[in-house]
Amino acid sequence: MTVPVTLRIMGEIDIHTVPGLIPSEQTPFSLSAAIAPLSGLDDANTHDVKNWLGDQLDKADADESGPSDAEMKLIEDAAALLLYQQAEENDITYEADSFVLMLVLRERWPVGSKAKLRDIAARAGAVFSYKLVVCPPQPFTEGSDDEAVAKAEAASLAEMLPTLKRARKQFASSSGLQQFLNNA
Repeated sequence: MTVPVTLRIMGEIDIHTVPGLIPSEQTPFSLSAAIAPLSGLDDANTHDVKNWLGDQLDKADADESGPSDAEMKLIEDAAALLLYQQAEENDITYEADSFVLMLVLRERWPVGSKAKLRDIAARAGAVFSYKLVVCPPQPFTEGSDDEAVAKAEAASLAEMLPTLKRARKQFASSSGLQQFLNNA
């Protein structure tokens, strides 16, 4: 499980590629201590980390230069924690030279329970709550080649297309995914 992978984190607005990602030594509690909105919570959990990560990927308008090195390290640690936790829960092992696409998508808030989800999102300083979709790993060897990244991303999305179409309503607040599904 300590095999490094190339992770592409795709949010609503921002996309980051992290070559050579290895499992983070962080726990939800230790990571949340380093994240400003979560540091005041005594009971921070992976949902809070996921909502914080989604919110970070929604902040493309904050600065043209992108996140600082410290912010990028927190984003990478959060993504690594969530990726490898989910892999352990689902008994998934990654092989060397794998490409993994992680979609961090806005969750549709059902009528009647909207206030509850708003409170959950607000704990992380987020406007929306988010769901993770981790696509099946793809073989990958060219870490710096943009064409290889695009090809692996397309293969990941193509493999997840039936699942995403079935769960379309769950991600109704995710305009980018809805547009992709309409074009597919």
